[in-house]
Amino acid sequence: MIILSYEFFAFIALSLAAVRFVSGTWLASCLLILNLAFLWTINPGFQTVILLTLVGSLYSAATMRRWTSAGPRAAWIVVAASIYAFVALKGYDFVPGAMLAVELPVAVGLSYVVFRALQVTIDSITGDYDGRLPIVSYLNHSFGLLLLHSGPIQRYQDYKDQEADLAHTARPDQEVASKALLRTTTGYVKVVILGGILFSLFEAAVARTDGAGLRTTVFFAAATYLYLGYLYVTFSGHMDIILGLGRLIGFRYPENFDRPWRATNFLDIWRRWHMTLGAWFRVYVFNTMAKALLSARITARLPKWAIRVAPVSIASLATFFLLGLWHGVGLEFVFMASVMGISAVTVMIWGDAFPRVIGKKRAKSVQHSLLYRLSGASLAFCALAVAISAFWLDLAELQAAHDTMGTTGTFLAIAILVAMFLPTIAALLLRDTIMDRIAALAAGLSGIRAMRQCFAGIQIAVVVLFVFLVPTDQLTFVYEGF
Repeated sequence: MIILSYEFFAFIALSLAAVRFVSGTWLASCLLILNLAFLWTINPGFQTVILLTLVGSLYSAATMRRWTSAGPRAAWIVVAASIYAFVALKGYDFVPGAMLAVELPVAVGLSYVVFRALQVTIDSITGDYDGRLPIVSYLNHSFGLLLLHSGPIQRYQDYKDQEADLAHTARPDQEVASKALLRTTTGYVKVVILGGILFSLFEAAVARTDGAGLRTTVFFAAATYLYLGYLYVTFSGHMDIILGLGRLIGFRYPENFDRPWRATNFLDIWRRWHMTLGAWFRVYVFNTMAKALLSARITARLPKWAIRVAPVSIASLATFFLLGLWHGVGLEFVFMASVMGISAVTVMIWGDAFPRVIGKKRAKSVQHSLLYRLSGASLAFCALAVAISAFWLDLAELQAAHDTMGTTGTFLAIAILVAMFLPTIAALLLRDTIMDRIAALAAGLSGIRAMRQCFAGIQIAVVVLFVFLVPTDQLTFVYEGF
């Protein structure tokens, strides 16, 4: 993992030193040098050249109307060519030219870099952003070393203000620094210790799925459950580390998780899980497609209920299809896209039909009940866990698992999975209530800052001890390859 590498710690230390000792306009240039040096460290050679070329072409599209008389059509052509190059570099076999990139390992951070650059480029072309676009600030936004390998996807409009403030403001006060340090160390505990434990349990469950009968069904459900837990603690732990270190440096990066167990359906999960990616696809794919479908003449021929549901359902299917394909190039990711798309459309149809069947007032009452919320969340997490099984099973293995369990066994595994999530979500909601009350009581304590620092120190010691005593080579972070 990059966050466990000596290079990562060294560049964080250099960034903290730069913010401490460099000020004014020189700070942005100093950060750019560090960002590009770190980029070269994790993507040596031709990969860095490719990333710089892609981002450079998108920058030219974003600034085209400022220095040439070319209209937006020329800029959109550059954007389309850049997206085509991005897709080819990801290695999709159905894309002409992808075979040229098959010998090249995918650059770490390729997707996150391109998505950030695309955001400001599209906003500049459409006029949603018409401010200045200095090349140094643009490159820092695209290649920020903390955001490079796992996100979050920050909007340029937010980044540029923070970079400008960073050059003229003092370092974070002790209260902010103590909270940021505690969040960072908590992230390392989640990634290294909880992630290591859950991954070991996951591997043990997978090893017991080679037989047949009820035992295989139970362990397959357990493996699916454990992998989602492993993915969550490692991903949210990464975000805790990135956001905590960013706050120590002086940046306020957007949150990427918002207690997803509080979601009530599958769509709500995507407002709480990988939030910046979901927002990116919602703004630039779903909204664009839904508006186009709603304004199309074909909708005038549809009945009223279809007009309410069909455009957004089609847009959701297309969005989740692209989201699934973004995760990988195999047919198993088509399976992922299908599960997510069908789940999203089911939620939309249910949300439209349920109040009409039992009445709006009664539906509202039912939807606010604890049992309804727990059931909706459990079904949603079951769908998410089944979808992301594409990370650890290819299509042939998915088919083999279905053949081994049979149709009845497959549905039984899904029922077991839902039954596993139900008490888990209830326990997490109870934990939220307890922790919120503890936080409210602790807010008034005079020594809370010292307590945070002490707890952070204990967590650092535990993580270091765990790393030395337990092999962590098997720990991987799937999104580093995106």
